Amino acid sequence: MAVPFTLEVKALSKSFGATQALKDVSLTVQSGLVHALIGENGAGKSTLVKILKGDLAPDGGSSSGTEPPSAPGPVERTAPGWP
Repeated sequence: MAVPFTLEVKALSKSFGATQALKDVSLTVQSGLVHALIGENGAGKSTLVKILKGDLAPDGGSSSGTEPPSAPGPVERTAPGWP
């Protein structure tokens, strides 16, 4: 049986120059549940995923979570500048 894990993001923000891509985004994702990220073009979906993957650093906000019990290989959990 898999050990449950949770990812929680609070008040995440990201800007590109004058364009605010994400503003105070909060999200909780739990293992064992189906989650969907939907929105119009330019809503910030890809930006959010890139921040969660560690490809982009957020301008503000925080994240916390429990580690999955095992990973298929080395996984970097943080991006430069991530609090």
